[in-house]
Amino acid sequence: MDELRPIRSRRGKKIAGILSCIRFPNFKKTKAARVKKGQGAIQTLDSSVVSIADTLYPEILKSISMFLDSRDAFNFQTSSKGLHQSIGLAAINHKLKKNRESWNVNDYSVRMWRKIDLIILPSGHSILHRMHSIHFSCQMKDQGWGNRKGYLFIAEVDDTEWQSYSEKEKHIQSHSESAKKIREKIIFRSPISKHNSTKLQFEFKPLPGKVYTIWYCVGGGGGHALHVKDVKIRSLVYDNEF
Repeated sequence: MDELRPIRSRRGKKIAGILSCIRFPNFKKTKAARVKKGQGAIQTLDSSVVSIADTLYPEILKSISMFLDSRDAFNFQTSSKGLHQSIGLAAINHKLKKNRESWNVNDYSVRMWRKIDLIILPSGHSILHRMHSIHFSCQMKDQGWGNRKGYLFIAEVDDTEWQSYSEKEKHIQSHSESAKKIREKIIFRSPISKHNSTKLQFEFKPLPGKVYTIWYCVGGGGGHALHVKDVKIRSLVYDNEF
């Protein structure tokens, strides 16, 4: 699995630094430390010290990483060899048929662009219980002039609700009851697209029984467009559990 290149940020390194700084002596029982009279073993102070990070169970270290975003989690695990082996966080790139798209629809309807599929193992089982998060990124711009109106958003719906969708419901009029229902389930909405290409990125922790879809709105009034490229979706997983 290809790992994300660690990005320097303060939070993950700071947590690892705190855990590494809290250290205590490593006591050992040695033959040389026996008392001649009573022949009883005593504890002597060894020259090495052990940090809390070295003694925590992998499950606890993974729980700590779950509270961090992807950058901080990678920085946390790369702070030491022991943390890297215990946490084992890696990234899997989703295979996308197209990594760019353009729309020139001039209205305020919201339309579904794509469904974010979970990674499936060869056995047919999902790796949801081994996931840290899903990371989405792309470059986005509008028509390059005039008013700015286009945007993207990610919605979270129940899998039973998703199964009941029809093709017509994937194109929703802006003021309809369906559009209101979808907007109530938004977990991320992008800023309004700019005239120049700007990077957009977002990550979330998927929940069991939920389906995640990406939607777009171009905007009405004539001449509007929305362009996205360099689309990447990555799942962050604990690969030492495979």
